[in-house]
Order: sequence, then C-alpha cells, then structure tokens
Amino acid sequence: MRNVLVVDDQASNLVGLSRILAFLGFEPTTATNGVEALAALRTHGADLVLLDISMPVMGGFETLSTIRADPKLNALPVLMVSGTDDETQIDRCRELGASGFLLKPFTFDELERKLRALDYAAE
Repeated sequence: MRNVLVVDDQASNLVGLSRILAFLGFEPTTATNGVEALAALRTHGADLVLLDISMPVMGGFETLSTIRADPKLNALPVLMVSGTDDETQIDRCRELGASGFLLKPFTFDELERKLRALDYAAE
C-alpha cells in the first residue's frame, strides 16, 4: 500500500481527502502546514504528497521548494492543491517542480484521473 501525505490547514479537507485516498487504496497521513509536513516526511516518509498552496506557518510554495532542495526528498511526487485557478500560482507550481495541480473543490473522479496521469494509482 502506498503512503500519501495530505497537507491542508482545513480539517474538513484533510478528513475528506483522506477518506477518498483510503478508498482508492492509499494509506493517508496528514499535516496542517508545511513545517508539520516536512517533519512527517523526514520522520516517516511518504510515496506521494498532496500539498495545499495557502496555509499558515509555512505555505505550499515554500514547502515544495524545501522538498525539491532536499536530496532525500526531491524525487517525491508532489501534487499541488488550490482553491484558485490563478495562472500565476499554477505557473509557480510548475517552476518549483510540482508534479501536478488540482483545483478545489474537485470530484473523486478528478482526483483519480490526476493520480493516474501521474502514473500513481494505488497498489
């Protein structure tokens, strides 16, 4: 079973996304900001990260930059998640090395398609 780290500052998003991912065969863990996410990755690891852009303490852009700068984490697939489809944000995600982008709110099918596009269906 693949482990996925879900990072979002909204509890309802963490719960909902974790349920969907578990249904798809993933083992989700959660963090509410980038600092918690980096600590979880360094302690427990993950096979995939779903990372919200807008969060307190450490947002998604800074977290993604830190992941990409860490030789132990830089190959990790990171799917960025945002409530806005601002082209500037999407471009920034690409520039920082995101594996993909998902616009909230999204459906079960959209998430599943995005995971398949990343060749990341659960095992």
